[in-house]
Amino acid sequence: MVYTILSKTSACSTELIDRKQRQFELLVSSKSLKILEEKESSLSQVKDLEVELKSLQNLKLQLEEQLTSKDETIVQMKNDKEMMQDKLSEIERALTERESERDILRKKSEEGETGSSAQIAALTLQVSNLQEHLENLQVQKSQVESQLEAKAIEASEYLPQLEKLKEELATKTSHGQR
Repeated sequence: MVYTILSKTSACSTELIDRKQRQFELLVSSKSLKILEEKESSLSQVKDLEVELKSLQNLKLQLEEQLTSKDETIVQMKNDKEMMQDKLSEIERALTERESERDILRKKSEEGETGSSAQIAALTLQVSNLQEHLENLQVQKSQVESQLEAKAIEASEYLPQLEKLKEELATKTSHGQR
């Protein structure tokens, strides 16, 4: 009878041990699966973040290239404006000289000198032509200034986008490193 009780107790213990071992294996297996799933999810997120980071870096590069291009255009337009201002100054000086010459010739004509009326007419025509040329240059100058302002505004609109992308890139880079 003691042998039977011991045999039954041993069988119960073995059965209990087997059951506990299966529960433990299931628990370990379940935790391993969960850890594996979390690892795969994390790896997927890292890959997604790397793709997004690469995309943002490309976008940043494109925006920087556009900004550089806009800056070069603005510099060129400023140079063009300066050249036109120089030309305009030259024409204004020439116009002043011609008007002065015309005034002198008028006075001589009024004093009775002969033959100066043809020169006066020629100088008057030159002055008229110079005035017309001056007006054309002033119109061109206004157009260049308008274009320069538009390009400056356009370039300044890229700055906030570029700063935002830099911040996002920094944030994502720091999150990606963690």
